[in-house]
Amino acid sequence: MVAARAWQAYNAMEATKQRHFAYMRGLEDRYKKYGSPSETERRMLDRLLKEHDAQVSAFKMAIHELRAQDGKAHDDLLAYIAELHAVMAPFVREG
Repeated sequence: MVAARAWQAYNAMEATKQRHFAYMRGLEDRYKKYGSPSETERRMLDRLLKEHDAQVSAFKMAIHELRAQDGKAHDDLLAYIAELHAVMAPFVREG
């Protein structure tokens, strides 16, 4: 159960990261030639970043809890996440 919470927290963290990056890229594309984001757009970007920061904190707590309760499951989950990042790296555009 603790491993599932850590995995869910990781997925939530990844989802909020992708939303933030997608919105940020969209704003950069929209305003690269002229203009700048509106106050509403800047507030949304800030909100998305705060949501991501909250999910990062939730993941940190969940992964620490997992390590305390089940060291092997902790190591296995981190190994899987590392493998997932390595396999996905060629297909992921960030920032």
